Amino acid sequence: MRQGLGVGAVLPVSLTIGGDLYPPALRPRDQAIFSLIWGVMAIVGPPLAGFLLAEVSWRAVFFVTVIPGATGGFLVWRHYQDPERARSLTRIDAFGAVLLMFAGVLFLLGMQADPMSAAPFWTVTRVATLGVALLLGLLFVRRSKRAAAPLISPELARSRVIRVGCALGLLSGVVYYATMTFLPNGRAGNPPNRAGPCRLDPRHGDRRLDSGHRHRL
Repeated sequence: MRQGLGVGAVLPVSLTIGGDLYPPALRPRDQAIFSLIWGVMAIVGPPLAGFLLAEVSWRAVFFVTVIPGATGGFLVWRHYQDPERARSLTRIDAFGAVLLMFAGVLFLLGMQADPMSAAPFWTVTRVATLGVALLLGLLFVRRSKRAAAPLISPELARSRVIRVGCALGLLSGVVYYATMTFLPNGRAGNPPNRAGPCRLDPRHGDRRLDSGHRHRL
């Protein structure tokens, strides 16, 4: 929850600052560089963290993120000036935000499952949870079409750039999380349907790896 709150507060602000610093003609380049950092650190980050855990201490991992983050925050606070904007009298669609939030939370709760359990996947509780999530999602779409200032404008769905970007984001997310989940699980000698519990509960994974981490911690 803390990570979600932090990312939800920091990431939109960073994108907004990029839009303020660069004119529209240079914003694609800015977004490309911003996205490139995620890809590079996804490759460099795990080996670096593993080296620090094995050779230094688990506490050193925090300094890798805290020091650059604090430096960047200081530079923004010291040198960035928020441009003046005309104050808008339009209020955010709070009711639409609540509908979207509960729809997402219920969908995630409905899709959670323990492959180690013998209980069937489709239960009455799961179907009811996903049904309510779908209903709230449809209400959110209806609300967005009627609201004066919708949280997500329906006009975005008509843009080919937005549709292609969302499709590529979905595809890259599937590849990234599937690789991150199934490769360690397969290396531990577990079947694919145990990938979720192996990541969430060390008791379902490689006991030797788990005991080694506990020894170092």
